[in-house]
Amino acid sequence: MRWFKKGITACIILFAFVFVFGTTVVADEPADPVTITYVLAEEESLRDALEAEGLLPPSAKTGQPGTQVHHIPVLSSKVYTFLGWYARDGEGNPVQHRKYDVIDADITLYGKWRLTPRVVAYDLDGGINDPANPRIVYANQTYELEPASRFGFDFTGWLLDETPVSTLESVFTSVLLTATWSPKLLTVTIDYDTDGVDDDTLAVTFGEAYVLPVPVPEKVGFDFDGWLDSDGMPFAASGTVDFDSDVTVTAQWTPRTDTEYTVKTFTQNIDDDDYTLLSTAVLTAETLSLVILEPEVPEGFTLNAALSELEGVVAADGSLELEIYFDRAVYTVTFLDLSDDVLKVEDVRFGGTATPPVYTVPGFTVSWDTAAFTEVDDDVVTQVILTANDYTITFVVDGQTFDPVAVTFGQAIPALPVPDAPANQIFNAWRDALEPLGSIYTAGMTYDVPGDLTLFAEFIFEDDIEYVIEYRFENEAGEFVLDPARTLTLTGTAGDTVTAPALDPVPVGFVLFGTLPQGTIVSPDGTLVLTVDYARIVYTVTFEFFEEDEATTLAVEVKHGLDVTAPVLDARTGYTFTGWSAPLEAIVATQTITAEYDAIDYPIHYALNDDSFDDPAILDDPVSSYTIEDETITLPVPERTYFTFLGWFDNAELEGDPVTTIPAGSTGAVTVYASWAPVTYDVTFDEGETQTVVTVEVSGTVAPEDFPEVTAPEGTVFLYWTYTEAGTQYEFTVDTIIHRDYTVTPQFMDIPTVTAVNDLFDVEAPMPLVYTIGAGGSVVSITGHGIEATDYNFEDGTLTISVDYLQYFYEPGTYNLTLTLDLDGLVETDVVITFEVVWATSSYQIINASFETGDLYGWNSYDIWKNETGMRAFVDARVVSGTYFNDYTYNRDGDANLGIVWDGAAWPQGSERMGHLRSSDFELGGSGWISFRLGGGRQPSLSYVSIRNSETHEEVARFANRHFNNTGIASDQFGSAISNAEAFMFQYYYDLAAIDGVELGDSFYIVISETASFHWNILSADAFFTYYEVAPEITADLLAENIVPSILGTETATNQIVNGSFDTTDLEGWDNVDGVFQRWADDADAIISNVGGDGSLGLIRSSAFSLDGDNQYMRWDWAGRLLADKEIYISIREVGTNIEVMRIVRRPNLSGFFGGDRHNHVIDLSDLPTDRLYYLEIVDNAASGDWAVNIVKNIRLITESEYNGVPEGDRAEVISGLVTDFDYIAPVHP
Repeated sequence: MRWFKKGITACIILFAFVFVFGTTVVADEPADPVTITYVLAEEESLRDALEAEGLLPPSAKTGQPGTQVHHIPVLSSKVYTFLGWYARDGEGNPVQHRKYDVIDADITLYGKWRLTPRVVAYDLDGGINDPANPRIVYANQTYELEPASRFGFDFTGWLLDETPVSTLESVFTSVLLTATWSPKLLTVTIDYDTDGVDDDTLAVTFGEAYVLPVPVPEKVGFDFDGWLDSDGMPFAASGTVDFDSDVTVTAQWTPRTDTEYTVKTFTQNIDDDDYTLLSTAVLTAETLSLVILEPEVPEGFTLNAALSELEGVVAADGSLELEIYFDRAVYTVTFLDLSDDVLKVEDVRFGGTATPPVYTVPGFTVSWDTAAFTEVDDDVVTQVILTANDYTITFVVDGQTFDPVAVTFGQAIPALPVPDAPANQIFNAWRDALEPLGSIYTAGMTYDVPGDLTLFAEFIFEDDIEYVIEYRFENEAGEFVLDPARTLTLTGTAGDTVTAPALDPVPVGFVLFGTLPQGTIVSPDGTLVLTVDYARIVYTVTFEFFEEDEATTLAVEVKHGLDVTAPVLDARTGYTFTGWSAPLEAIVATQTITAEYDAIDYPIHYALNDDSFDDPAILDDPVSSYTIEDETITLPVPERTYFTFLGWFDNAELEGDPVTTIPAGSTGAVTVYASWAPVTYDVTFDEGETQTVVTVEVSGTVAPEDFPEVTAPEGTVFLYWTYTEAGTQYEFTVDTIIHRDYTVTPQFMDIPTVTAVNDLFDVEAPMPLVYTIGAGGSVVSITGHGIEATDYNFEDGTLTISVDYLQYFYEPGTYNLTLTLDLDGLVETDVVITFEVVWATSSYQIINASFETGDLYGWNSYDIWKNETGMRAFVDARVVSGTYFNDYTYNRDGDANLGIVWDGAAWPQGSERMGHLRSSDFELGGSGWISFRLGGGRQPSLSYVSIRNSETHEEVARFANRHFNNTGIASDQFGSAISNAEAFMFQYYYDLAAIDGVELGDSFYIVISETASFHWNILSADAFFTYYEVAPEITADLLAENIVPSILGTETATNQIVNGSFDTTDLEGWDNVDGVFQRWADDADAIISNVGGDGSLGLIRSSAFSLDGDNQYMRWDWAGRLLADKEIYISIREVGTNIEVMRIVRRPNLSGFFGGDRHNHVIDLSDLPTDRLYYLEIVDNAASGDWAVNIVKNIRLITESEYNGVPEGDRAEVISGLVTDFDYIAPVHP
């Protein structure tokens, strides 16, 4: 990218040395002249080299002392770049010779040069260049060329202009080297991966077709599925060779999915440990796949994994055989009697049958539920079944016979017969024997004889009458309760008096209550009942305990066997009540019961306060608790490495006096807090001649701010501090814990060398800056002068800074950038690189002349309409690099231009956008010719390019696109057919030096103006080149036309508008610039812009007038399409500069008006300066719509009083935001 015209001649350029604006010397005799002598170069060897090229220094120049230099000769060399002239001052220092220097004495100027770098471009045809090959070369050096590499090809050499070369030398221009290649001859080795089949080979050529052999041999258990290369990637059986080394391809076999294997299933026998084959299954699976059986285990079985073979690889020949073994589950059968006692436990395999135990019960028949333990399939518990036997009772009585009675074992005996008693006897009972007397059997008794029974009748005499003795005892409630177990049945003779016997022994804890009772025996049996009562003994229980820490007693009476209620106890200081010395339940004697207490064990906690350090305190066998009964305890003294113990404190804040003991009689948990004073150590930072000592507490670290600043030796960068521990070096950091004295030393690393391959940016011959970075260094970032990551590239040790970035440097000089380098990932450091910007013709060129920065850098954008951004014509996005409309070419110079359509911009025909775009200043030099490219701008009076004087802002030239949409001329200039030239940029040239009043050395600037909306009042523009040493040779179509306004009446201007009533047909006093205005047939005092129809566009310009007088206001009648205020308006411009100082549109209450009715308008011009002249431009840029014309009637200057007499609603609207000067704001230089 560049801001100037390509192709400026590379021959010797000599600017005429002209003394202008010299100082006049007034004296009797003229002063001695001074001479400037030019020497090609101060160094003889350089001078010889330049002379060998045929260069000669400019001729010496002579002039008067005090003369100011306005032009400096410029030289050109094939080998070197000319950097200007310099002289030596009195101390021998070089002094740059500059424009506007004043020459007071003879001076010798030496040419300043540097080798010109040339770019070597490479046409690699898809190859990769060797990094050693040069990208920048110099004409006085020789460069060996290394071969390039290209996938699939052998390098066969370099061509320069069709000539083979292996070196570069005497390179005077940038060159293109072309790599040549031949396709590689390769071998494909074919591995069939099949037993008994040998490999094949196939010769192939890169880029040519190949076909692998077919058919492929068979492989048992597999299907052929293509080929794989050595990387395991698919390899086509045929195709084009796209690999560049010999390859081995292996047949890819897909295992068949229907390969057979056998599975046999065995089950364990019930009665032995052998197994029986249950089933055989033939299954299929993928060849060589690992088959893992997950058999479903039948109920009642478990898998015998040890015997089973459950997995295997499916053999291609189907020979894989797997076996499954199932063991029968073992269950427990438990036999129980009716009392749930175990009679027998037997283990039975699934499906087996258990054997019940041999078991007998007298009086019962024994049986079992055999189904419960037949074909066992779970743990079984079975209970014996007992069936009671049936028996017969027979009766024996002398002389009497009774029928036998049937009875069931364990059941109640049914009613028994009652025999007749002999004389003087009564029947007493049935017994199983009479001598001796056997057991009595009565009805209702349970029959418990395991067999038949014979009973005998027993008869007794009447004197054996029974009577009953009952015994009662006092219960807990004080009531007497019968004890049935102690009831006695005695016999006697009826009528006898008897006394109840006392119990012997008397039960413990009881005493006879009252006397023993007496009674008389009566018949029948059991009529007499005597009751004897026994009461509980009363005891005294004495309680001993502490009340308010004083010993006391309490006596309580309690009856034998009852619970005693203990007193409620107070708390005892230092003790915990643990219980009473004897039970309080069931008292059986008089006794003393004592309250028992345990002394409370209070913990002693030692807070060592060493949690935050690496070195814990040591406390040997400390007392961990105490009681109120202990003697005074002396607290132990802990020890701790690197610390001094200061004592124990009873608070965490370590306030107050230290604590040394726990006094006798103390109570409560105790926590004591250790206080320490840390040991300190010195860390010495040893830098050789300088040592810095930092004192740090043990287990502390050195604060970052205490690390000394390190000055690295030249060419190195500081890495870190290190110390040595046990012969090993470690890094010392802010995290290093201090446990001893340390001496640490700094470590440094060499900074890689940064070498400039090209550190010159010549604006007129732009090339990237190139630097090499030594081994170990990589660029992390670059800072300075606004550089961003996208502005440079670092690859393979080479840093390249792009021309896209450098093009923003419009001021020649020396600049620095700071590289941040990463050194092998260990440290980052900054390195400053320097580069020089040269621009031999900088003062003659404008910044960013071709918009190659991709934006409006170097240009100032100005609004016209109220500073509304949506109306702004010139924005960065307007710089485009593509085409317009249907891919029509702009005919740009370079990569970018000012376009007519861009992202975010509406069309048609430029929409409502308006504005001005100002360039930087340039000094007119060389031949005085300039050039530019211009498209669009159908209306030259509204869209144009101005050349203005930098000091006075006078518009010395104005150019429009005089070839708008001329496809014929566009085709000639472009060199091929152009079908649309609306925005096609035509090349124009113009000789500014030929303009009256313009001199070489004058300063000017360019303004691109789009002053109205719509209808192609938009320009495409590019390539504003303002310096040509030699006048270009051009054709008539290339010559621009200067249409700068020539204002009428500037010599005779008055305080009134000439012919404001349009009295003459030829509109005398008005310049009908575009010929579209004429007197209106409907009103002779008015003009209308309808020559050629209402859609005609253009303006009419008045004669000059002055505001230096009473008439500082303007009045007129206005009609037409007034609602189109961006297209129908009146401008007031300043004579000379032609700057629009005021733009006037219809009054606000006519914002929707169009038509022929004339409406009164006035405007206040009194704020405009009165020391200059002005003129009007009445503009019609409305091409469509009803009444698309501008009608003005009787426009004149009026006095303030007349102005004030007009209704306020008739005042026209003045558009704000106009630029009334074009003072330049320089861009921010990088």
